[in-house]
Amino acid sequence: MTDEPRLKLWMVNQYAVGPNQPGGTRHAGLARGLTKHGVESIIIASPRSYMSGVTAADDQDQDGWPRFLWLSAPAYSGNSLGRIVNMLVFALKVVVVPTIMVLRRRLSRPDVILGSSPSMFAAFGAWILAKLTGARFVLEVRDLYPKTITSLGHASPLHPFVMVLSCMELFLYRRAEIIVSPLQRAGEHVERTIGKKKRSQWIPNFVDLAQASEPRPAKVHPRPFSVVYTGQHGVANSLDTVLEAARLLNDDVEFRLYGDGVAKPQLLEKAARLKLTNVVFENPVPKEQVSEIQQAADAVLLMIRDSPLWEDGFSPNKLY
Repeated sequence: MTDEPRLKLWMVNQYAVGPNQPGGTRHAGLARGLTKHGVESIIIASPRSYMSGVTAADDQDQDGWPRFLWLSAPAYSGNSLGRIVNMLVFALKVVVVPTIMVLRRRLSRPDVILGSSPSMFAAFGAWILAKLTGARFVLEVRDLYPKTITSLGHASPLHPFVMVLSCMELFLYRRAEIIVSPLQRAGEHVERTIGKKKRSQWIPNFVDLAQASEPRPAKVHPRPFSVVYTGQHGVANSLDTVLEAARLLNDDVEFRLYGDGVAKPQLLEKAARLKLTNVVFENPVPKEQVSEIQQAADAVLLMIRDSPLWEDGFSPNKLY
């Protein structure tokens, strides 16, 4: 291997975060691993976390972790019109800002650009950016949009926004050189959608053992029995089921829910309405703290709402 990287990769994921932040660190971990194979990566993301609303710190150049190019977008709350504006502004900046930086020689031209869902707008922006820079385009399908909206959000396939997303999905599936996904059968979904086979590769999620704490002895005190959930508080996570379970149990069992998401306000309201004293909502925590929190618990939860959406597979971080 030479000292110069053999390949320059840009990964566009609006919701990617650095290794020391709560949220999706998949791309930071992938980039760090690819460094060992001579790949130099840049992650293009929005600095405002969709989970916590907190502006991200600058995590670049930390002990082999990739560089981040942060592109700001307007703040929003919940699944509102503001979120669509947020996605559109980010996608526009994905096209404009890196292109200007290449022209001004502040960035080297990429060899490959990966556009990642769930934001189809950002992935579409990544495709345009690949055309402008002469890079090859790879599409990463992490969430099946707009199928997620119609399956979990109960939106009609004929809704104008859903139809726009469907057109973008078809367009990107057909033009990507290869489709990668953490979903085991994403390739089958793509084939059903475009009517022909497409080159695809399964790349599941993973755990970085360097961020995991040393195993500790099991708890010895009998009560309360501690149950912990760490992750997104969204519709797909079915945490309202946890609240119903807590209602049926007494204070001998304590539930601690770490994280944030669009469903959290409704969960907080329901917990207050049910007067649950054995449920504690915690703020999101960095990945490096998750292992310690889980080891301190008697049980950990992986919740998923029953839906045909998962017929093509799923790969939750907390499973690993």
